[in-house]
Amino acid sequence: MRIAIVLALAVLVACGSRETASPSQTPPPPPLPDPTPPAPARAQVELHEWGLVDVDPAGRGDVRAGPFARVPMVSRKPVLYAHLLGDGPVTLAVGVRLPAGTFVEHWPPAQVTGSSLSWADIRVRQGACPTAAEPARDLARACDALDGVCEVDELGRYATEDHDCMSVGGADTGLLFYRARLASADLPVRVVRHADLSLSVTATRSTAGAPGDLLRLSTALSGPWPPGRVVISRARAPGQGQTLSMAVGTEIVDAAAERERLGQDLATLGMTTSEARAFLEAWADELFTEGATRGPSRERRMPAPTPQDVLLYWLPPDAVDATSVVATEPRATLKRAFLVRVNLGAVSTAAPSPP
Repeated sequence: MRIAIVLALAVLVACGSRETASPSQTPPPPPLPDPTPPAPARAQVELHEWGLVDVDPAGRGDVRAGPFARVPMVSRKPVLYAHLLGDGPVTLAVGVRLPAGTFVEHWPPAQVTGSSLSWADIRVRQGACPTAAEPARDLARACDALDGVCEVDELGRYATEDHDCMSVGGADTGLLFYRARLASADLPVRVVRHADLSLSVTATRSTAGAPGDLLRLSTALSGPWPPGRVVISRARAPGQGQTLSMAVGTEIVDAAAERERLGQDLATLGMTTSEARAFLEAWADELFTEGATRGPSRERRMPAPTPQDVLLYWLPPDAVDATSVVATEPRATLKRAFLVRVNLGAVSTAAPSPP
């Protein structure tokens, strides 16, 4: 009898415990921590940059924007344009770092420390600047580059109609500009010219994402064309680790057709129509025509075209940092279009010039 009473009590206790432990009375579990850190603030602005990298086969060269007397590798007139993604205005800082090299020119005035350059407190507002983006200083001060070449007084030629205006140090400008001398660059294509003038072109890294073909432009070579004409050959870029051979071209270049192709390539890389037009204004004549017509200011500094043999190709977007690294604070969207010109050396109708 005692055992039965004990069992009955146990059943009553169990039933009572189930009644009091209702879901509404159970405390909720603590929230789990978010494993994804917050994304860094992003500026509501997009920067577009184009330029040309002149290199020799050893990989030395310059990064610049416009044509002038050739030197071993220079990043030639990279210019940056701002485009607001919202109503604005937006304030940001822009910095450029060279993996290996020195700055030769820049505009507007910026702080340069070794291989780094920075513009601080850039205010971007809607609408193009009311005046051309050219330096407000006299030519005697503008031409202060150590190599004797002055690009800053030509920047008005690269103003666009669709940029948003930047105010730097209280002065308005439609673009940012720098020119740099590179000691080396980790480019994805290696080029060797042989005694018979054929090229061996090797892709040391992937060239995926680079638009267009490899173009070889040659002048003053023997063939069924008048001396001095620009002749062209083209090829698809080889796959990573592969090598192809390119001979001297057998047809005279169609400058208009090549301008159109370059314009399409620039659009693929994110440039606007106006930006593509500015690039072509800088380069198409020198690349594709003989005896390019130049304005009076350019004739003063530029020698007549010389016989040349060059290979052109676009850098894939993920390889542009091999020439210069651009960073902003806050982080902005960045689109970059860099054409590489490998200068293989002048040639005659007989044999290549000695290295």
